Amino acid sequence: MWMLYVVVVIGASGVNAQFPRVCIGNISRTDSVCCPVPEGYSEPCGGAGVGSCQAIPPGPKYQPPAIPPWLPDDPRLDWPRRYFKNACVCEGERDGFMCQYCKFGFYGDDCSKKKALLKRRNALTLNAEEKAHLVRVFDLAKHTPSEYATIDNGFGIDNQSFVNLSVYDYLVHVHYFSTKNAEVDGEPHCIVGPEVFSGRTQSLDFAHNGPGFLTWHRLYLMMMEREMGRVAGDPFFALPYWNWSGAGVECSVCTDDLAGSINWSDPLRTLSTGSPFSRWESACELKDDSVPCAVYPCDLRVPRGPVIRDPEASVSPFLPPMEDVIFTLSQATFDLYPFTPATSRYSFRNCIEGFGGASGVFHETGNATMHIQVHSFFRGTISQVSSSPDDPLFFFHHTYIDKLFEVWLRMYNATPNVFPSNVAAGHNLHDVIVPFIPLYRHVDFFKQSYDLGYDYDQTEEMEWVRNSKKMTALSSSELTGSSNYALTALSVISAVALCCMAVGILIVSTRYRKRSGSEAEQPLLAKQEYVPF
Repeated sequence: MWMLYVVVVIGASGVNAQFPRVCIGNISRTDSVCCPVPEGYSEPCGGAGVGSCQAIPPGPKYQPPAIPPWLPDDPRLDWPRRYFKNACVCEGERDGFMCQYCKFGFYGDDCSKKKALLKRRNALTLNAEEKAHLVRVFDLAKHTPSEYATIDNGFGIDNQSFVNLSVYDYLVHVHYFSTKNAEVDGEPHCIVGPEVFSGRTQSLDFAHNGPGFLTWHRLYLMMMEREMGRVAGDPFFALPYWNWSGAGVECSVCTDDLAGSINWSDPLRTLSTGSPFSRWESACELKDDSVPCAVYPCDLRVPRGPVIRDPEASVSPFLPPMEDVIFTLSQATFDLYPFTPATSRYSFRNCIEGFGGASGVFHETGNATMHIQVHSFFRGTISQVSSSPDDPLFFFHHTYIDKLFEVWLRMYNATPNVFPSNVAAGHNLHDVIVPFIPLYRHVDFFKQSYDLGYDYDQTEEMEWVRNSKKMTALSSSELTGSSNYALTALSVISAVALCCMAVGILIVSTRYRKRSGSEAEQPLLAKQEYVPF
């Protein structure tokens, strides 16, 4: 894989992020400006009519319980002012860290023209040529230099080496940085206790476990889509989705012409050599889940091994059933206090992220739903927060999560005023979405996809909910048992779905045993508890 090292001596301790390459020399300066001159212009940010260099206003001063009282200096809490105090502010429909691009959905020399909507389609409807193009673009992004560089060789080290990276690995690192261990005095620190995560050991997370989960990942997918379109020279490139609802144990996109199939003859459960993804090196290290909050860096100078998927060793025996999709979409309330996985009441965000479902049981290890259930089903690379985007399957999965978010927005005509306030750091409606440069806010993406330049090929999930004849939202009071609160229609669907899945699991588990062979061909890692996203 293409990789280049650029040594830059800096003075800021604890640097562990990604920045525009053209700005990295300014990080140690007192004025710390990131206002490059775009190609074809003579002024920073392009000048009048394009953009101007302005001071980045200070972010909110978070107080407990939004952050623990001992966490004052994590560089993500006032993003990106630890590194840059001045950045480009673009005019009109221009976008980019030096106003060199157009906003999502626009094009033209002055970015004033509205593009036709990108169409995100069910991956199974793509023809052979479209599938081949999709795989080529993914592989091209993995091997094309990004405009961003990263540093990731530890905490609290003053002299660092910046590493240029590929377009794909840049976005892998973005996901990692948003969820990595908190820093105290430049050193990694775990969050333990009721202040944020109700006694669970967890890292400070700007992308999960809160109201910003959906808008963070919406921007993330749009950035990946745009960057992949650029490297391919395809302005209408759109990510496809994988509809996993009711699939039981079958991954219909895990084929060599899409996300790659599993090499069952390899005890490590790497990908088939028929897929170019089998030759990828992961950017992030697979961790030992038995060591809570350990430091597992995404040091891009150290190859971490191939992409691995091992559903045989999963703690989630099947993929989410249709009943959970219907139940999730039936939640009219977007999110409810206290917003934590262990204690949050039923809401759309809590259910879609994976902390509640039609069973009436809140998330516990091995009992995840929806988003988390898909991640944990495959185990391996995609099942761990830091490494999950290393597997291209991540984007098939999350594009479907975004589709369900879009269906919910349209069903309830939701507006930003339903977004809760006084939530965890980085998850408020007007908080900056960490760690993107240029700066975006959650409010920018809590809107229907039409306004963001893309659409989905179909929204059949709306009909699923209508046909359940239970569109009325559940009470905002906390559910205490599935028998009193589950939808009547859903219970019927549940029985049928569970029977079908039981048969499917029996068939596939038999097939897995045949593929597994002798005891010598066992997974590298023993079964371990899944750390929720």
